[in-house]
Amino acid sequence: MRFVLRRHVLILPLVLCAGCSRHVSSRTISAIPQSVSQEIFLTERAGMQEEAAARGLKIDWDGPGAAEPQRQIDLIMRGTRERRYGIIVTPAGGAAVDTALEDALQRRIPVVILRDATSLREQRHLSFVLEDYWAGAQLVTERLRKDFSCKGTVMIVGVDNYSENSLRRLDALVGSIRRDCPSLKIAKPVVAPFGSGYVQLAAKRALHEYPDLVSFIALNARAGLGAEAVVEQETSPSRIAVITFDPSFPLLLRLRRGYVDAIVAQNMRGMGKRAVENIAADRNGQGYKQTVTLPPMLITKDNVDAPASQDWLQFNLDHPL
Repeated sequence: MRFVLRRHVLILPLVLCAGCSRHVSSRTISAIPQSVSQEIFLTERAGMQEEAAARGLKIDWDGPGAAEPQRQIDLIMRGTRERRYGIIVTPAGGAAVDTALEDALQRRIPVVILRDATSLREQRHLSFVLEDYWAGAQLVTERLRKDFSCKGTVMIVGVDNYSENSLRRLDALVGSIRRDCPSLKIAKPVVAPFGSGYVQLAAKRALHEYPDLVSFIALNARAGLGAEAVVEQETSPSRIAVITFDPSFPLLLRLRRGYVDAIVAQNMRGMGKRAVENIAADRNGQGYKQTVTLPPMLITKDNVDAPASQDWLQFNLDHPL
């Protein structure tokens, strides 16, 4: 009898420790951005952390330095293996990422896709919190109407033919301009997925090819910097309006100086908060909308310091952009 009792005394701490390990893991959400270094994803992180803290959850924020599907796949597999409370991904693209997420869903781990839709079919434990492409395009079109009365030529730069996000922004912009500013001419879009150098070359040529050029519309922050550099060097800011998607520190600085006219800022903080809400609702058996789109905000020199703008741009709960 003594032997049996002593054996249970020795085993009990091990059982409790294993239970503690599972408990800690089960309160942790894997958050996997496209890039851990870009400001827009840091804003997304702030929203997740704010909501997670209110719910007693932990965010494990990890991802590639640049868009790298394989790194995301590895992190999804780790989150699945460790049976995380949920997995939030801003996908870098690729069918293999969807396959890794399917495995997590089969294990009933809640998954939320942020900003960009994927090819995953609608199913239990999966939800989408997406960018409203049309709303962003309308903000740009209204800005062009206000500044230039829908006259002149615009050039869309920074197209990435391998990015669904880039192509959907392009389609929405072209559609919105043609519908609401039909007299505004659209130059041939500039494909430049990897950096700002080619955008600068194309922008310099455009200044000579299109005497009535009124605006460069950049589909991402890198392209925005490329277009801005040409405007700053070659012409006066008031002549060519640089309108870009996605805020960054350098772009906001140039916005304040007048070389960037406007920035279309997605509600990444709101997306992060909504993702955590969906995971908590799924875990608690509560209903939630499986697909929502959040409209962006147009940030200008006039409103960049307004409380609403700073709330959207906040990448750290203590330090705004």
